[in-house]
Order: sequence, then structure tokens, then C-alpha cells
Amino acid sequence: MKTNSLKHLVALGAIFLGIVPLSGCGHYTTQRTSNILTYLYPGETQPAQPSDTSLPSIPLPMKLGVAFVPESRTMSSGGDVKIEPLTEKYKMEMMHELNAQLRQYQYIALVEEIPSTYLKVGGSFANLDQIRTMTGADVICLVSYDQVQFTDRGLASGLYWTGCGWYFVPGEKNDTNTMMDAALYYVPTRKPLLRATGQSRVYRYSTPMNQSQNLREDSENGFKEALRMLAANLKEQLAILKPRLVQGSGASPGADSAK
Repeated sequence: MKTNSLKHLVALGAIFLGIVPLSGCGHYTTQRTSNILTYLYPGETQPAQPSDTSLPSIPLPMKLGVAFVPESRTMSSGGDVKIEPLTEKYKMEMMHELNAQLRQYQYIALVEEIPSTYLKVGGSFANLDQIRTMTGADVICLVSYDQVQFTDRGLASGLYWTGCGWYFVPGEKNDTNTMMDAALYYVPTRKPLLRATGQSRVYRYSTPMNQSQNLREDSENGFKEALRMLAANLKEQLAILKPRLVQGSGASPGADSAK
């Protein structure tokens, strides 16, 4: 009798262990997007190509503003996870890092960090004109982003018996992809000056108990890594732009050779 009971217990345990990894299987996607084209050209499929592609004459040293484009979409599919927009505090922290890269150039007089409340959804260049009047910034660096997080549930998770008791092996696969973009515009003529991008991918497993926390951490780490690449690429693009700005201002090319 004891042998049969033990066999039944083992069989039930095997069935249970076979079911646990499958329970909760599924996947869902979350996304937060801040699109520069949606902000500058609301309602248009794409902006019209400018007829004049020459660099405008920009007074130097320039006054530069940095701002995050308003978030245009937050969505989730296949799950009940609530997506929170980026906080103003976190945006300001990222702007501080970009500021450190930008203010090292002598042809940039100052860098104004513009709060998100100054930018309207779909505000376009009329909104930038207002910001220029308020801050005195002739050139605006618009930062946008797109972050997608994929989660597969229960693909490799399960309960296993160890000498210390039941142990749950992590089985939530989190994949966070982040893209950041910075575009400089000369507000008076509405002409683009340069563009730089940064991207990252954060990939790891987590348990269902701490999944929400891990997703938040992955989101922040994704933005930090993408921002580092963005700052490096922005520095390269500014180095290319500098001699064109000096020539356009009528100054001597060697006047700013130190930066």
C-alpha cells in the first residue's frame, strides 16, 4: 500500500511539474514612443523636402535649447501591464548628460534645458517659435525616443525540488529595445542642422514576483545605454557641423580651433 501511494504521489508530482512550466505561458508587448515628425508635422504623412538645403547663417556663439518631444503613444498588448510615461525628473537627468556634451563647444554660448510643459503635442514650429521667445534659444535640439519591451511568460520557468525545498527557476524573458534620436533645428528658418541616434538592447530573465521591477530597471538601463551612444554620435556630428558654422558666420576658421 505504501509503495502504491508513493507511486501515485510521484506520478501526481510529475504531472504537476509538467503543468507548472506551461501555466502562464504567453507573451505581451509594451511600447512608449515620442515621435519628432508627429510633433513637427502633425497630420502629415511626411514633411515636404526643402528647396534650399544650404546651411543658414547662424549668429555665433549660438544659444541652444534641449527639449524632449512630447510622448505620442504608450501601449500594451497581450498583458495587463500599465505603461507609465517617462517622468520629468528622468528627462531632466538625461538632458543634464547631453548638456555636458554640448556646453564644451565655444561656439555654443549656453544650453537651456527646456521643461516638457513648454512643448505641446503636435505643437510644430509655432510652438518652437514660442519657446524661442521665452528662452532666447535660436537652435533647438529635439530629443525623441521609441522603447519596446517584449515579455515571454513561462517559457523556461518551473518548480524544482532541492535540498532546501521547492525552488522556482526564473522564466520570464524580458527583451527591451530602445532607440533615441536628437535633431537640431534653426528655429528662425526651420531648417535642420544635424541628426544623431543612439540605441540599446537589454535582455534578461526574471521571476514573475519581481518582473515589474525588472522591467522598470531594464527600461532605465536601456535609456542610459542609448543616451551614451546618442551623446557620442552627437559629438561627432557637432564636430562636422562646426567648420560649416564658422564659415557661415564669416568668422575666421581658426578662431575656434580649440573646440
